Amino acid sequence: MRKKILKLSVSLVILFFCLLFFWLLRFQDDAKIVEAAGVSWYVDNAATGANDGASWENAWQSFGAIVWGAGGVDTGDTLYISGGATSKTYTGERIYVGQSGITIKVGQTSPHNGVAIINANHAVDQGIAIASKNNVTVSGQVGNDPGQHIKIINAIGSGIDVYGSSNGWNLNYLEIANNGSAVGEVHGLSVGIDGANLTSAQVHHCVFDNNWTDQIHMMYDKNAPHATQFGRILFHDNIIKNTQDDGLELGIDSVDIYNNTFGPRGVWTGRTSGHPDHLQMYGSYYRVYSNTFKDVANPSDSDGNSFVRWEPYSAVYKDAGHLRIYNNLFYNANAPAGGLPRGIEISAFGFGADKPTSVTDIVFANNILDKTWFFGLLFNLGTLGTDAVSNIVIENNIFNDPVVTAGGGSALWLSRGDGTVTAGNHGSGADV
Repeated sequence: MRKKILKLSVSLVILFFCLLFFWLLRFQDDAKIVEAAGVSWYVDNAATGANDGASWENAWQSFGAIVWGAGGVDTGDTLYISGGATSKTYTGERIYVGQSGITIKVGQTSPHNGVAIINANHAVDQGIAIASKNNVTVSGQVGNDPGQHIKIINAIGSGIDVYGSSNGWNLNYLEIANNGSAVGEVHGLSVGIDGANLTSAQVHHCVFDNNWTDQIHMMYDKNAPHATQFGRILFHDNIIKNTQDDGLELGIDSVDIYNNTFGPRGVWTGRTSGHPDHLQMYGSYYRVYSNTFKDVANPSDSDGNSFVRWEPYSAVYKDAGHLRIYNNLFYNANAPAGGLPRGIEISAFGFGADKPTSVTDIVFANNILDKTWFFGLLFNLGTLGTDAVSNIVIENNIFNDPVVTAGGGSALWLSRGDGTVTAGNHGSGADV
């Protein structure tokens, strides 16, 4: 009997230590999870404490005071910016992001969850600069609120500038308005990156309003390696309005553009030269779907051009195409004062020596176009022949009152290239 009790006691002791061991392991895992979640840091220009960024009371008072890297905002950390009870303005400042893998957010709790206004006050080049930093998120969302609680205004240059080898950036719930000046080519959001290193990026639920040149300008060198797949950059659920030149101009490729509202274009103020398009694209692997494009034509001027314009060019990437435009609504509510504004222009002939040698895989389907004024869809294949053109589909679109100018025009204008390109019904084996 004693031996059985002793064996049971030993078993209970072993069980106790086993449970203790597993509990310690779980505690260690929880500690790792907490550590992986990163540290929170704070900026509030009214903070009166130690100003070391460690809490709202002790927040850094300016963006210039932020410590980046060791001892400050490091990889995995979150930097919160106070928006005050309703709003708070940071004047003459910019955020120059100094660390990869970080998140910048507006304050999430009262009295810091108002609108944080970064007012460059025409004194600094950008409101936010991300230079060769990866996996940086800038978010103006408070909880599930659909509004934009970070506002960036009055930069000399672009409101946000992303450049170098930056990868994995995510910009969301921001209002970017009235940025730029006559100094250089400046935009609401400017992206000029090394395309070879880009694997993913995202811009969503932002408002772009009345910036100097383009509302959004994303480019890389035309000699850079091009993408061979769709969806590297996701641009969705944004509002783009009061455009001076282009709403969204893309030299970088592999962009999905969906659920956005483009327009109205607004009144041309002569800020910059150009011909305003809501969406202008130069690369390949674009999907444009479920957007609303409205009022590229403005009765106050004759400068409106196209809802969408695609003109591929590259010194090294000669196989153009892989373009999808479907399930969109295009309309003008008012007649323009003049000019020849059109709906969609797909000009696959490129530019001089940089023009493509083949065009394939283009779909224009299930769109509604209303009062496009001069052309509904203008499709130009330049001098390409049937051996260089394939798999072009124009199908199931509705053109309502597309030609309303005295100068004429066409609902659909199709260039047959060098004359050998064939057109026919879907499934007939024709090139188009």
